[in-house]
Amino acid sequence: MTNNLSSRELLYTALGLGAVVLALYATRKLSETVSGALHGINPVSDQNIFYQGANAVGGVFTGQTDFSLGSWVYDITHRNEPGDITKATPVPIITRSGTLIRGADRDLIR
Repeated sequence: MTNNLSSRELLYTALGLGAVVLALYATRKLSETVSGALHGINPVSDQNIFYQGANAVGGVFTGQTDFSLGSWVYDITHRNEPGDITKATPVPIITRSGTLIRGADRDLIR
């Protein structure tokens, strides 16, 4: 049994296969595009456009190339905290016997 396809049937088959391949390609590209767009607005990502934009604008106003809005807000709201705990004022310690020990000597207590 010989199955001869006409040129019209071959054309429709080729167009159908081409449409399927094109649809798969378009679906994959659309998925990649949507994924990239969603990553750009992900609120927990440090690569989202709002985070990068705020830091870029802050960097222009402050002149700092590594400006971070989050760090700036923390610094503003925590001004009374020491920046480096090693430079903090030591607290005097009173031992059980009542002896006052200065902060620099606290390693002597065991």
